Amino acid sequence: MAEERLKKQLFDGIRNNDLYSIQKALNNGAKIDMTLSHSDKKAADYAIELGKEDAVMLLIANGAKPDMNKYQQMLHYFLDKLAINRLKDIKEALTAIANYVKQKVFRVVFYESCLQDNLLDKLFNILTLYTDSCGADIFSVLAYATKDTDICAFIRPLKYFDKIFFYATCKDFAKEMRIPAILAIVNLSIDEETEIKLVNGNIVEILTLLLTESHTVPFFTSVSEQNESILRALCDLSVGEIALKHFEEAGIVNLLLNTLQSEQSSIKVKESAVKILWNYLFHDSVKLQVQRTTVINILQQVEEKFADYVVSGCLEGALWLLGAPVDIEPYIPLTILAKNLESGASDGLISHSSQFQIWISYHQNDLAIAIKIRSYLKYAGFRAFIDIDRNTNVKNEFNLKSIAKNIDESNIVVVCLSHKYKQSPYCHSQAHFAVQKKKKVIPILLQANYNLHGWLGDLFGSIPILDFSDGNDIDNNMKSLKQEVIRSSGDRDQLYKNYAVSNSSSLNRWDSDSSLPREYSESVITNDVSERSTFMLTPSSSLSTVTAVDDVRLNYTNKLSKLGSVYPNDRSFRVSSATSSARNYIDWNVENVGLWLNSIGLGSYREMFRNQQVCGSSLEQLLRISLDPIHIEYLHRLLESKLGIVKFGDVLKFITELQKLSSR
Repeated sequence: MAEERLKKQLFDGIRNNDLYSIQKALNNGAKIDMTLSHSDKKAADYAIELGKEDAVMLLIANGAKPDMNKYQQMLHYFLDKLAINRLKDIKEALTAIANYVKQKVFRVVFYESCLQDNLLDKLFNILTLYTDSCGADIFSVLAYATKDTDICAFIRPLKYFDKIFFYATCKDFAKEMRIPAILAIVNLSIDEETEIKLVNGNIVEILTLLLTESHTVPFFTSVSEQNESILRALCDLSVGEIALKHFEEAGIVNLLLNTLQSEQSSIKVKESAVKILWNYLFHDSVKLQVQRTTVINILQQVEEKFADYVVSGCLEGALWLLGAPVDIEPYIPLTILAKNLESGASDGLISHSSQFQIWISYHQNDLAIAIKIRSYLKYAGFRAFIDIDRNTNVKNEFNLKSIAKNIDESNIVVVCLSHKYKQSPYCHSQAHFAVQKKKKVIPILLQANYNLHGWLGDLFGSIPILDFSDGNDIDNNMKSLKQEVIRSSGDRDQLYKNYAVSNSSSLNRWDSDSSLPREYSESVITNDVSERSTFMLTPSSSLSTVTAVDDVRLNYTNKLSKLGSVYPNDRSFRVSSATSSARNYIDWNVENVGLWLNSIGLGSYREMFRNQQVCGSSLEQLLRISLDPIHIEYLHRLLESKLGIVKFGDVLKFITELQKLSSR
């Protein structure tokens, strides 16, 4: 019955494109390859069939591998038409690819084709042969394709960046070609150097001028779509200091206010406009230049007219920066925060008034790695969350109160840094608020060879940063993060508040190469007599601080090393392949465990194990804890306080025999 409920929750979430429900179902144990009732269609394939793109990408981020055959066959058909070298066929194929690459799922296939079929080489060869006829079509393809992070990462190191930049900035080419080229090059902007290059290439002037024109280039279906895309590009450029002068000269604030007040502006256009304003007002110098009272009045009037949650949320962010009352702690300018950082006033104060909790702040392009980080931390016993774990729907994404609440309730904030993170006003607000609230912040760098600049450098330039840019070294990266969380917490009681043994079969081991591991159940003790009881693995309230605990761990490890350690250092949270197979002992009841204790010469502890209702699944979780050296002293204390195993020799014997079970 439980599986059917999870399946219903998962597929209902897909039908409604409800990311929260989908993630909750997966967190609670729904399998990523579950099939629809009376069908062999898996969850991701069902989402593709319904056209629920956000649901598809969330499932892929969780490890789903949807059937892409349809898209692959389609793309290969278009590639064959490109190879015919007949202009009519080439234009038809490019138009079709441009339409399909608007879909996030199709971009996955497009990226694979870039790697395997040299697709970009083919497109640029056609551009050389048929510049006037096919240039606009090719850059239309690239404008949509470069919305994908993997495609951008593939293009940037190659010669194509300079080629796209040339077509975007050369006035000899028609607007129909230049506009999509500009959108593509802005998507490819990854650091301060490229931002400077774009600004010096007059990209800001070109884009702002286009906003005042009513003419629509063929790339867009309407003026509204054109303006929305232009505003999104300007939003990405509005973060850097280098562009401030150009925005000021273009009269960007008045342009944005007029757009927000215009009856002709669509919701999407208003959303893009207010995001720029939100980003732009983070520059303290800008707030000094604008007519603060006038701008606040206009924004409040616009907010009253709109029930749209995204527009309202972004308006709230802009009003917060202007100092208007918005029901959360007032904004503290970066200049003041920077002084606090220099003086050490923001070293990260851990409040133990609430349950120990880690909040993970990330850009939506980095959802997959954020889920892996969250899953690893939860598997390690920490209370870790991302936005889709908490929000009942995606409407809260731009809700400032939601941001503040998540930060307020957290002890540590893990910040996943990338250039896209820097460009997002939502991410900027989370990071700024975390520092403003003096939370302990652990920055993680996701982008290779990225130098922190602008506000990222101001907030995190003096803080040690964990480098996660090498995706092939994720196991070591995660171990480093765990150690940093432990160092940052200062209190082991808080660390293991949620570390519990559960009888749930959904507790998979951490595996960085597989789909999303299912986490520890929030409800680990049940009063239902029909289910097996379990005991709580919580440390006693007298556990020492990290420094003292580290001394215990060191002494304990030294003892073990002399006797032949049963704690292999290279296994961490990953259980060996032997333990991943089916094991009979997991199904043992309390009496079976007692018989096993008799057989290994530890029958004197049988009554204690019976009192604590230790069954096979409990042994399985004890085994997991025993495989990580960082939990040695915790396991020793647990065996002593909960199960009465005090003698050091008996502790070693129990752990040795426990690990032998895994190889049966």
